[in-house]
Amino acid sequence: ETGARIAFQNKTGIRADLPAGPIDRGNLFEVSPFGNTLFLMTLTGHQIRGLLENSLRKSSRVLEISGLTVVTDPRRPLGARIVEALVEGEPLDPNAGYRVVTSSFLATGGDEHSVFVEGTDRVDTGTMLREATESFLRATTPLDYAFRDRYRSLKPGDTHRREESEPPPVEPASAPGFGAALGVFGPETGALNRQVEAIGRAYRARTD
Repeated sequence: ETGARIAFQNKTGIRADLPAGPIDRGNLFEVSPFGNTLFLMTLTGHQIRGLLENSLRKSSRVLEISGLTVVTDPRRPLGARIVEALVEGEPLDPNAGYRVVTSSFLATGGDEHSVFVEGTDRVDTGTMLREATESFLRATTPLDYAFRDRYRSLKPGDTHRREESEPPPVEPASAPGFGAALGVFGPETGALNRQVEAIGRAYRARTD
């Protein structure tokens, strides 16, 4: 457990899906081959909103999230597309500080997410993402993980007015380590992904 309330991960840092059934370290290497570590920091709600708006500027840069639910309106201009952002069912407070966990790559402003550099109380845990994923899977086996639609995009005609009887969506009080998030993100495709798969197979051959 990191103690973070919110987690961020870049799409291109996730190179494969975890398969159904038994999972070995080769599979984890295929998912996370880059050696990035878990990095903690504090960001204000205003900074988090800026991160999210920036990530919506390009589809390949949209941040994967845990601990947040976000409603966007693609008809709005870039930089002003977020209609609602909730943390544990409560509106994101622009003036509050939130403990965040991300990768060491993003913590240094990778993929043009420069707001991460502004975070305070920064701690590189030294724990690699795939190590955190392994620890999470060992602690929760068998894993029965339900997909959570953390982003919702308004369609023409939507007003996004929550009825008073409708409970707000609620995320876990503590983002359950990066492992849970990594387990459901989709893979990137292309030559690099095939290369990573080959490395993972070779790793399994050495360790099985």
